[in-house]
Amino acid sequence: MAKAKNKTPPKTRVRRAAAKKSPAELKALAEGAVLKRVGDKQFDLSDYQAVKSAGGNSSLDNGDALAKSLRGLDLDDVYKEYARMFGKEDAEAMRKRYAKLNVGMQRMNLGNRMRAAARAA
Repeated sequence: MAKAKNKTPPKTRVRRAAAKKSPAELKALAEGAVLKRVGDKQFDLSDYQAVKSAGGNSSLDNGDALAKSLRGLDLDDVYKEYARMFGKEDAEAMRKRYAKLNVGMQRMNLGNRMRAAARAA
């Protein structure tokens, strides 16, 4: 059985998509915000900077001192920075704990832990 074609003209589909935006979304867009919707939640990416990851892919970071110091470092170097802040034993424990995560999630979690410790200090 053939799929039913969408008979709505493209311009109408775009207008309907724009009509679904809330007043707060429209105001934020008018003020220059960069909004991204994930599921039913919306995120403002205006405060993030586009950078290149260690692997050469595009990425986003918040541009704080820690993010700048970790830019371009591969995962082993990020663990070395973590070990410098928390000790070698803790870094090895984190490496075992995060072994099931992909490289990006490991970097994000290590960065968040370092950022939290810097705030607490």
